[in-house]
Amino acid sequence: MDEQLLGRKQDAIEAYTDVIKRDMADESSIAVAVNNLVSLKGPKDVSDSLRKLDRLKDKENQSFRLAPGLDLKLSAKEKEAIYANRVVLLLHANKIEQVFLLSLSCPS
Repeated sequence: MDEQLLGRKQDAIEAYTDVIKRDMADESSIAVAVNNLVSLKGPKDVSDSLRKLDRLKDKENQSFRLAPGLDLKLSAKEKEAIYANRVVLLLHANKIEQVFLLSLSCPS
């Protein structure tokens, strides 16, 4: 998909949104689509992007940790990108305390 949408940001946003809405892909593909969408949108609509990333969260954990299934399926680089995007969004939202808490709970 990325090669076909190279340089066509709005088309890419629509494609990732469609994958997420249809919810037909496997859990890890949706996680990558969510992360790519959040990255493409940048600081636009930070609260919506944070909510989208929250879909990937372990519901049993108070802090932001990926759901156990995702934690096992995603590569280290994919997980790192998700946590990094979350930090950037939190900084844009001026939620410095949450950035600090995330850095403490982030798996190494």
